[in-house]
Amino acid sequence: MVCSHCGAENAAGAQFCNQCAAPLRKRCPQCNFENGHEAKFCSQCATPLAAEQAHLPVLHPAAPIRAEVEPRDGGLTGERRHLTVLFCDLVNSTSIAAQLDPEEWREIVADYHRAAAQAIERFGGHVAQYQGDGVMAYFGYPEAHDNDGCRE
Repeated sequence: MVCSHCGAENAAGAQFCNQCAAPLRKRCPQCNFENGHEAKFCSQCATPLAAEQAHLPVLHPAAPIRAEVEPRDGGLTGERRHLTVLFCDLVNSTSIAAQLDPEEWREIVADYHRAAAQAIERFGGHVAQYQGDGVMAYFGYPEAHDNDGCRE
């Protein structure tokens, strides 16, 4: 591999030049595009660049990708169910927070989180996480109902 910075010859697979320590680029054998030294696939044509991936087929960018399913011996079973994900947050919260003292804002957000969690749980939902002034909830998890999307 030739260093594009100083022109020194380096061993195949080297990440840095042995003469100037510059990161070496990987040239694609398919389209000759110069990729970064950390690249495993060509950024232009998706050809595998690493030696351990040489056995992979070269895919044309427009080629369809087919999923192959392999049977599993572990006897794993599961179920398919509908899951409704809800994310809600306070409208215009940035401008509200800018006008309040941080302690007051924290109390408002905590009250909002409590009220949202109570409403979510009342309808059989599960609070997944709090994100800033928002709440993300799941309906149909961990317990599924046949009408989770429209429960009253």
